[in-house]
Amino acid sequence: MALTDNHFVLFDLPVSFEVDKQHLADTYRQLQSEYHPDRFATESDEKRRFAQQTAAQINEAYQTLKQPLARGRYLLAIKGTPIDDAQNPNMDTSFLMHQLELREKLDLLPQHSHAIDELDDFMENIEKDIAELVTAISHHFAMDALESAKSTIYKLHFLNRLHQDALALEEKLDD
Repeated sequence: MALTDNHFVLFDLPVSFEVDKQHLADTYRQLQSEYHPDRFATESDEKRRFAQQTAAQINEAYQTLKQPLARGRYLLAIKGTPIDDAQNPNMDTSFLMHQLELREKLDLLPQHSHAIDELDDFMENIEKDIAELVTAISHHFAMDALESAKSTIYKLHFLNRLHQDALALEEKLDD
């Protein structure tokens, strides 16, 4: 195995937004077993270093391919349309306004008497929105509409962050 293989090649997957999750998981376990650094404990320094580098690449590739946001960003990059985090994306005003409303709603939730129930509803709606965006991204990649995929990935990034903040609030409210 070469350390320069792209993530899709490493996992013997077609270069596509849609991935066979079972194949990804099975291949991950097989590769981890084969290249786990403990298996090289008695080998030369060079072989141990190679095993460590390979295991790190396997982990990074797996984490990238199993998450829709990371997979979409990676796929855009290998298709020559990388996302520049330093650049502010042109987002439609209605989406941005909706994000502000959702953020305000989340910020005010702890003050409500039924905060946990409302947070559950909030997270359910966010998860539904995320699923819709993931479906849209898949469609954009299938149509090779990379700019549309990029725009939708930006939206997914916003919703993922909001979802993470909601999970953190849930943990805080449970304490």
